[in-house]
Amino acid sequence: SRRSKHIALLKKALYQETSEGRALVTPFHSFEFDLTPHECKINALAWSQRVDERVKHLAGFEPGGQALSKGSTRLRVGYLSGSGFHNSTTTARSMRSQYSMHNRMTTEVYCYAGQPDDGSEVREVMRRGC
Repeated sequence: SRRSKHIALLKKALYQETSEGRALVTPFHSFEFDLTPHECKINALAWSQRVDERVKHLAGFEPGGQALSKGSTRLRVGYLSGSGFHNSTTTARSMRSQYSMHNRMTTEVYCYAGQPDDGSEVREVMRRGC
């Protein structure tokens, strides 16, 4: 069937990309295909390595530019997007209002993007929420 051929091509591409250290699709999207749990894991590992490379420059970065204060009672929550919270990503579109819903009396919210700002309205809404 056409679907079976498509899945076979997808799996071939998955193995080719991951063998070269690249992910084919985001881990979330890999569940939309008929991939085995092992194939999903291979893809997720490649994806996480890709994100790790993109955010290495943040190593040692302290949220808000300050060291953790002793006795602080506020929880620090950080959101990381390897794709940069771009308008074209499902996560950005579905989560854009969530960042502003934290209680700021008890929580500090930070967003870390692995890609430059795309200038979209979605990114601006998220920036204001964080």
